[in-house]
Amino acid sequence: MGGDSVFKLIPQMPLGGVSKSWAGLNIAEVFSGELVSVAFDDDNSKKLNTRFKKKYGVVPPGPNTFVSIQGGSAFWSGQNQLMLLLDGENINADKDVAIKLDGLAYTSLQSDSWASLTVGGERVYDVLERFTALDLRQPRDGFAARSSAHHMAVFILKLSKTKFHLLTPRSSAQSFYDALCHTADNVI
Repeated sequence: MGGDSVFKLIPQMPLGGVSKSWAGLNIAEVFSGELVSVAFDDDNSKKLNTRFKKKYGVVPPGPNTFVSIQGGSAFWSGQNQLMLLLDGENINADKDVAIKLDGLAYTSLQSDSWASLTVGGERVYDVLERFTALDLRQPRDGFAARSSAHHMAVFILKLSKTKFHLLTPRSSAQSFYDALCHTADNVI
């Protein structure tokens, strides 16, 4: 093709936007915006907390929690680690976060590395308690956990009493989705 050609790249979700429903349960792949990993060392943690609150309006989430922030949400992903789910599309989201945090953290764009699913409905606990070892009935809304399901990694965010957001690595997303649907088929 000639030098004047312009290619328009169209983003693709890892599972092609799949969704499936049962009586009392819905599973759907969703675009959740940009996912940015934020890692920092102990020496910078107090400064980072102050800077984070100044830029995002809240203190960073602690273990097993997620919080709404200006422009998205943030969840704890490990000691001195956070993940930010930022609204919209921004290929430079990691660089923007690094600037906002004044170089106090290491950031990396993770959006293309994860599949994002919402799971909800009145039967959500019946299915998820068979799919992962976590007790998801007890924690309040705003609960976040790093776990596994069928030997695959997953971040689980409790959005409401009957709705969860699941993030799983793109490399195993199809197997994850198939296992989740299989579990639902067996339970419902």
